[in-house]
Amino acid sequence: MFTGLQIKFLILSVVILIITIGFALLIGYQMNKVHKIALVAKQQEMEIESQILSTDEEKP
Repeated sequence: MFTGLQIKFLILSVVILIITIGFALLIGYQMNKVHKIALVAKQQEMEIESQILSTDEEKP
């Protein structure tokens, strides 16, 4: 059915596909991790900004 070279090529293709899927999962995990950190930083920035604005309003 398949020659030895065709089987080796098929195995190579499957290995490359698995590696590619692994990298895609890793990139997705890292993006999610960075997104959470950026969201926390944005919330902190907004809190600090609101504190600064409220202290500015208290000054005569």
